[in-house]
Amino acid sequence: MRFCKDCGIKVGKRKSYCSPCLKNLPRNKIRGYYQKEKLGTLICGYEGCKEPRGFGIHSCEYHSKENRDKRYMEEIVSCKDCGCDLGKRKNHKYQKYCNNCSEIRKKNSRKKQIKYFVKWFKNKYHTDEGFRKRNLEYQSNYKKNKRKKND
Repeated sequence: MRFCKDCGIKVGKRKSYCSPCLKNLPRNKIRGYYQKEKLGTLICGYEGCKEPRGFGIHSCEYHSKENRDKRYMEEIVSCKDCGCDLGKRKNHKYQKYCNNCSEIRKKNSRKKQIKYFVKWFKNKYHTDEGFRKRNLEYQSNYKKNKRKKND
């Protein structure tokens, strides 16, 4: 059972006030009006912002999606290895490392690849008979072709 909040008379489902009490209430107490008024004066709340936002808008003007994207693209990007500044993000969208660090990384990765290939080749050469035969045949053909070119 539901009762009116002012006079205590029985009211129907989803009702808080009877019709005479509802007419006497001020406009800001009525549910629908109160919600619209409240939504229009809500604060942004994005990262603790206290600026008011408009009706049906999720954030204030400063924290709107467009402005956040603009500020993000204007940020200065730093190298992940040495920390030197590369410049604005809009000019270096996919660059994470400076030129010096990228050259060092290329050299190091090439060394790792060579080590891995030597290890793989030795393992494959000594365990796979078919691979060994193909490799020896390839080497003999290469040497024959090289001798023909030199002569």
